[in-house]
Amino acid sequence: MSHELEICIACDSLKSSLRNARAAALGGANRLECCASMDHGGLTPDPQIIEAIRNAVPPDVAVLAMVRPREGNFEWTPAEVDIMRQAISDMATAGANGIVSGGLQGNKLDTALTGELISRTRDAGMAFTYHRAVDATVDRMQALTTLIALGCHRVLSAGTPWGSAMGATDGIEELERMAAHHQGRMDLVVGGGISVAGVRLLLPVLKHYNNISFHAYASVMTDGYTDAGRVAALRDALNA
Repeated sequence: MSHELEICIACDSLKSSLRNARAAALGGANRLECCASMDHGGLTPDPQIIEAIRNAVPPDVAVLAMVRPREGNFEWTPAEVDIMRQAISDMATAGANGIVSGGLQGNKLDTALTGELISRTRDAGMAFTYHRAVDATVDRMQALTTLIALGCHRVLSAGTPWGSAMGATDGIEELERMAAHHQGRMDLVVGGGISVAGVRLLLPVLKHYNNISFHAYASVMTDGYTDAGRVAALRDALNA
């Protein structure tokens, strides 16, 4: 069974963003998650950078834009929600294929806001990924059920608590539960310290489930930039 590879790329300047995007595409990435300020956990990038990336990589490589106006928790003020609405529109105009976003109320999914974000994204012709805020919820299975009902395309998770030092290999049992729960109705994007060694641990457990893809960032970087060779090595591990 084939599993798609999503590479998170740092998008803080046009020059470095294009370098990272081209390297990820050359290495065999199926999708790029474009984020500014990775030192703050990933924030909304400049739409002009998204447009330049969309024009620089092959059309079959999906370009996803993070929509997160600040670091910290995922409970948004009305003013921040307005910024997110505008960002979705701006990213659609820039040619993005998808949005990565979401919201919480305490430790539960903010259903009303998330539903609106998904609808706006879908109406703009883009796919919606609910980001790792799902790992800050008290009940991931309930969150998945809600996201499926709202028409969410993908959810990104490590199966471990948001903010912890644990990665996807630590959350393998929870990830398997999530994979079994969604039963192919939504893509599960496995992220959190994904490396070649991690893929070799995770694949035997997850390879039998439909709609599973893998998301990597730090493990495919060399000297602060995305490394095409490292991406290709991860792609090869997924195809083994």
